[in-house]
Amino acid sequence: MLEATEMDELIVGAYTDRSGRMCPMLAAHRRGGRSQVGTFPRAWDSFGRAHRPRAATERELQILKALLQESLAGEQSDVRRSVGAAARASERALSGTRGGQAR
Repeated sequence: MLEATEMDELIVGAYTDRSGRMCPMLAAHRRGGRSQVGTFPRAWDSFGRAHRPRAATERELQILKALLQESLAGEQSDVRRSVGAAARASERALSGTRGGQAR
């Protein structure tokens, strides 16, 4: 979806319009992104206050990009924390200690 914000002309208010433009979720899907649609389309249209299809404004696209980048950064941090926690647990299991204390 992040790539679509820079490569496609995205819309608010529908999945597609007569010109072939599309919403961010459909653009991501066409680029190979496979996820549950969930509430994103309705939230995107509500955010843009759209009642019919129109091009997303530069401001809307900038906000979407910022939120996507923040989300990706959070996922990377979560992965790093998970890997670190798994490594510490593995070290404790191998050394026979728990939280720095012998069993």
